[in-house]
Amino acid sequence: MDDGYLTRQAEIYLRLWEDFRKRANDDGTALGLFQEFKKDQRLRRLEEERALTRQGGPASHRQRDLLKRLGVKARTSLSRHSASELIDEALAEDSRHVYYVEPKLPDAPRRIP
Repeated sequence: MDDGYLTRQAEIYLRLWEDFRKRANDDGTALGLFQEFKKDQRLRRLEEERALTRQGGPASHRQRDLLKRLGVKARTSLSRHSASELIDEALAEDSRHVYYVEPKLPDAPRRIP
């Protein structure tokens, strides 16, 4: 992670902390609320990751590339299954065009001397 990311995260946390302090009027209560808030965030992130795993994992780079070429804006936490459905819908809507994704061929075998 770069320093800019960490600085932005620290600023976000400080703003949240100050907001909790203003609303609670007590540092102890604010700290408890802040900790619960962060636990909820972590739990939500874990649930999203588990949902992706149940749906075949995250969308592949090839799926994301094709969605981009089709002009479909997709969320970052997109599953393979959801990406496949979005691709099918986009192709059905725009059936005038044929999209070809060039397969990646393996490297030619090397000859060992």
